[in-house]
Amino acid sequence: MKMITAIVNKEDANAVCNALTKGGFSVTKLSTTGGFLMAGNMTLLIGTDDEKVDKCIELIASCSKQRKEVVPSTASYGIGVTTAYPLEVTVGGATVFVTRIRVVAFALAIEAAPTIVLPAPHGSTTTPEPPSQKLSAAISW
Repeated sequence: MKMITAIVNKEDANAVCNALTKGGFSVTKLSTTGGFLMAGNMTLLIGTDDEKVDKCIELIASCSKQRKEVVPSTASYGIGVTTAYPLEVTVGGATVFVTRIRVVAFALAIEAAPTIVLPAPHGSTTTPEPPSQKLSAAISW
């Protein structure tokens, strides 16, 4: 089992998620910010079997394109004078990390049963047992 963490440009995020979903992968999206330009990114978490890692990376790469973007920049000349000028930078693409997972733990959701209050029988000092709670099944990928 592997955990793939992919950081993609926000402009590519929807295309990457759609391709991964159509490819049979489950994706968790986290909105993140960072990098040289402090630009918006999307961090994707994908849990998958070892033999599907290459296919997942291919799908991410096919939808994550690098492109040129002009951003404002400033330069200081050290004598209290600064100037602004446009700077062309390359943005986009994807940064992908693949981590081996040794243990997968699933949390079981407990559905609360409705609370029913019954009157105690005359002279009784015990309270009735609460209704049993039903556990829902965990889903494994």
